[in-house]
Amino acid sequence: MMRYCQKTWIEAIALNYPESLKGSHFRYLFLKSRVHSIGDEFHLGKGCIISGYSDIVLGENSGIGQGSHISLGPGDKKLKIGSNVWVGPECYFRNANHKYEDLNKPIMDQGHDARDITIEDGVWIGARAVFLGGSHIGKNSIIAAGSVVSTKIPDNSVVAGNPARVVKRRS
Repeated sequence: MMRYCQKTWIEAIALNYPESLKGSHFRYLFLKSRVHSIGDEFHLGKGCIISGYSDIVLGENSGIGQGSHISLGPGDKKLKIGSNVWVGPECYFRNANHKYEDLNKPIMDQGHDARDITIEDGVWIGARAVFLGGSHIGKNSIIAAGSVVSTKIPDNSVVAGNPARVVKRRS
């Protein structure tokens, strides 16, 4: 029990340390001890909520904005964020959804369907965007604020809406 409490307190302090160079470095060191892999110069904003650390791969020179939420469900599906990716504040990543096909069982007893979320290199993501299992964002794409993404997005796309759709191609 003591170990669990210690991890909880350390996590709470690390993820909520004030926004500063020291706070950013503290969060980086905390992530480095928890995630599958992390590149140099990764920035995690204050107040993020994270579950499923061991299934997270983070690239170099990237960052996730303040108050974002990473919720990885059961299974071995991963969240991969490439290099030179900037995620705005309060974004949400959820790779699993409840199964609901069996009408004779309560939804909460049917398990989960988990799928990877992949953000390729050079992607720019606006505030409060949502990424669901099966999202695959192609290189150098832009995701508009508030978009809800659940599918594959081609390289060099500008995406917006709910559900997210390509509104422009970058040339």
